[in-house]
Amino acid sequence: MITSLNGIIRDIAPPVVEIDVNGVGYGVELPMTSICQLPAVGEKVLIFTHLIIREDAHQLFGFINRRDRSLFKELIKINGIGPKSALTILSSLSVEEMLGIVRANDVMSLTKIPGVGKKTAERLMIELKDRMEKWSIEQNVQAASPAASSASAGADSEKGRKDQELAVQAMVDMGYNRKQSETLVKQVYRPELTLAQLISEALKATFGGK
Repeated sequence: MITSLNGIIRDIAPPVVEIDVNGVGYGVELPMTSICQLPAVGEKVLIFTHLIIREDAHQLFGFINRRDRSLFKELIKINGIGPKSALTILSSLSVEEMLGIVRANDVMSLTKIPGVGKKTAERLMIELKDRMEKWSIEQNVQAASPAASSASAGADSEKGRKDQELAVQAMVDMGYNRKQSETLVKQVYRPELTLAQLISEALKATFGGK
């Protein structure tokens, strides 16, 4: 079982991050809340992982801390929530936001996430309420590294268009409607945002910017 990876970030293409560990490249799927806290490409990182083995694929999911991984593992235990849905939930909400929603019994906020219907949201509320107080709280979270600025205004413009296109596609891959995704990405876009931050801001906007 692979429980963590300690290596160099070679590429970030949300939701997949390539990590080089002693010359072996691992493709790991991370939620946007974790990707936004990663250091820059070329820097070292420690990722906590969860491996899911199926007949047709081995899927490796990664998280910036053990607490996020713990919530992911709790989510996939719930009937109707698979790994993709769990990753989308953790991309849309931080652990603290998720626990706040559960404590408030805010079913409607959860139904804004693709793949989470009312019945699934209600089931999630019931099951997580029994477990969430038992989780240990992670104190140390890696800070996100700032992205390097582009060399020229033209490069900034081209990068901006590309980042917006990639952000929209990432949201569509998570299950969001393309038109809604395009509107949200355009709404929150700022040149100083990294691709990961842009996606994260767009996801937050689906909840009214919370």
